[in-house]
Amino acid sequence: MKKIRKIVNKHFKKSTGKLNKEVTNVINNDIEDALKRANLLLADNKVSEPIIIKTADTTHENVRFRLAKRKRHEFDVEFDHTLLTVLYFGANDLTYYQTSINHVTGHVFEDVLGVVKYKDIVNNEVMITNDYDEKLDTTISKLNVLLSLKDGDTINLTLRNHHEYNEDKYPNLLTTDEKYVIDTLKRAIN
Repeated sequence: MKKIRKIVNKHFKKSTGKLNKEVTNVINNDIEDALKRANLLLADNKVSEPIIIKTADTTHENVRFRLAKRKRHEFDVEFDHTLLTVLYFGANDLTYYQTSINHVTGHVFEDVLGVVKYKDIVNNEVMITNDYDEKLDTTISKLNVLLSLKDGDTINLTLRNHHEYNEDKYPNLLTTDEKYVIDTLKRAIN
């Protein structure tokens, strides 16, 4: 197991390169482990099919990105720290799970599972920011949905946090999946 983690660490030392199926499998397995944790925390709660959102966890200042080349002009953005958000839309409430995954070590940590009743959400705000990262010489695009609750608390759901490397793929500001999540939230709240 240590050998594969060394391969993952080495993989992220370069910012571009070929797609490495072995590293992709490690990342996917780490995410599957986190989803198992979510199911354990859910216990016997009946929830809908999950919507799974994976993005870079930039709360870690040393998060590393890599453009992995799939085909001639096709790339995937990979990152060594994932913020995993899982949303379950129920009839009367939203169940959400967020965790942070370090793919270099394989550790899954900072589990948060919450349930909020739609009637307790008084406002939802969609926030898109684009920050230029001088060190990486690229723009980081972020999309957050902020849910304001009756008691004054706020729930922040991160839907996007990545390099803008292929802006022409997002001509409508939101991807189809992002729009689906936002529209589903709006319908559930209203």
